Amino acid sequence: MLPESRAVLAFTTPIDKNLLNLRIHNLQCTALVDSGATVSCVSLAFLQKLRPRIQSHYNVPKYSFVFGMGEEKHDVIGSVELQLFINGHAIHQTFHIL
Repeated sequence: MLPESRAVLAFTTPIDKNLLNLRIHNLQCTALVDSGATVSCVSLAFLQKLRPRIQSHYNVPKYSFVFGMGEEKHDVIGSVELQLFINGHAIHQTFHIL
């Protein structure tokens, strides 16, 4: 009979490995990229830094709340389309406002 062995696998990545420098409506920033996320989120405080670069109205959100890391619940107050620039490439993305 073979001795029992157990493999320990770590499926986490240090958060700094998921940070990306980009521009959102000409504001240079660092963003957390989560390739497994169902939705993209942005804080209301960050959106206020973008004004007047973006429209001041927000769309009705698709979801009333989302769950973040550790199953932490966040209320969604709206959604907004933002233009991101990553390495000179423009990308339009819908973000849920937390």
